[in-house]
Amino acid sequence: MACDAKGGDVLDYEMQADGVDFVTAAKALGAWVDDGHERRPDTKPFVLSARQAMEIIAFEALFLLCCAGTLRNGNPLTPGDMDRLATCTGRIRALSEEFA
Repeated sequence: MACDAKGGDVLDYEMQADGVDFVTAAKALGAWVDDGHERRPDTKPFVLSARQAMEIIAFEALFLLCCAGTLRNGNPLTPGDMDRLATCTGRIRALSEEFA
């Protein structure tokens, strides 16, 4: 999808560029260890400020806008776009529940 989206991280880029899911992108970048052991975070969970949450929502809204533009132009979404769309809506839902 060529919508000139900016922001995100290298995993977002890899998922969008190759049309793959999160795990596949992480494995392609060498950031996924699949050794059968459960990983537990060494640090406390990161707490988002309201400003950070709004920045995430703005980023996800940009992706939604790109998807809407793609569909409006009569082009179907790729399977990678559909996976990213599910991630996008999940993130927005989680933030709305956290800050409601």
